[in-house]
Amino acid sequence: DLCVLAIYDDGITSLTATRVVGCTQFTTEQDYVRCHFMQSQFLGGTMIIIIGGIIVASVLVFIIILMIRYKVCNNNGQQKATKVSNVYSQTNGA
Repeated sequence: DLCVLAIYDDGITSLTATRVVGCTQFTTEQDYVRCHFMQSQFLGGTMIIIIGGIIVASVLVFIIILMIRYKVCNNNGQQKATKVSNVYSQTNGA
């Protein structure tokens, strides 16, 4: 059974009133073979997992690229430094 009600303000009493607009009665078929709820739910869950995996993989690749770039930039800075092999110190004579 399905009934539709209208809710309106009663002008006389200033209270909210309801009125039945219409009712109908129906039944559903007993044949549930055409329902594909489980398949659509499985497909939706699978798509969420795939999209999440792509996002995680992209973030990991980005982090790895940043780490490699950081190591390459730091190694170039160490090679440009001047190497000192003989060090002499000067004292004030004491």
